[in-house]
Amino acid sequence: MSQAYDVTLTEEPIGGPLPSESPQAGLSLRDAQAAKQYRSLWGNAWRQFRLHRLAMIGLIFLTFLTLACYVGALIYPRGIEPDMMATFINPSAKYPFGTDPIGRDILACILWGGRISLAVGLLAALVAISLGTLIGATADSWVARPTASSCGSPISSSACPSCHCCC
Repeated sequence: MSQAYDVTLTEEPIGGPLPSESPQAGLSLRDAQAAKQYRSLWGNAWRQFRLHRLAMIGLIFLTFLTLACYVGALIYPRGIEPDMMATFINPSAKYPFGTDPIGRDILACILWGGRISLAVGLLAALVAISLGTLIGATADSWVARPTASSCGSPISSSACPSCHCCC
């Protein structure tokens, strides 16, 4: 007994974006809806990211911290130099987070430390991406050419049957 299967368009269409968003004459309603729903790879990734609640909370928090560290220094332009006359001051309008034992403003230290931490994290990510790309490209160029010593082993001859460098 055969069952009837409902074949509907469940995935986004393959191919590039259409020239216009409006349905063209000659397209069926289904094709027009499929053309309207097309998203690029980045558009689909952003849509999935927006639907994830914790990811959006993390993005908002990271954006807030970044703005607080870089823009906050312009709004709150205090230095982190010690002031021995202002030790152990409780939070006030002049010192929103108070001062430490040697008289440094704690809010200014937090903003300064945040800028340094963000710069170190960004630099570490750039170094990791650069080294990973360099090592991956180097490994690919070395593996792409089989050597005469690797062709003699039974493992390499079964892995690469078209290699005739030592036969």
